Amino acid sequence: MQKLFRINEWNFATKIGAALILLGVIPVVAVSILLVTSTANALRESDFNELDAVTVAKVEAVRNYMTERFAQSQALADRFQFSGDEAG
Repeated sequence: MQKLFRINEWNFATKIGAALILLGVIPVVAVSILLVTSTANALRESDFNELDAVTVAKVEAVRNYMTERFAQSQALADRFQFSGDEAG
């Protein structure tokens, strides 16, 4: 086990093999980290865009609901106003 960590005692073929493995693994790890980071950022941005769209839709729905209720209350007020004038 201790020989494993003594790189100076490795033969040339083992050193070359280890170097080639590291040269292959390091770019894969680096690209993986970059892809995970960019994917997380893209997902976060997508989620916020969806939330903004839902917010706009909900605001419009509440605005429409309130407009309808206001129109109905105006109609009721006009109806009671006219019925009050007729009685008096």
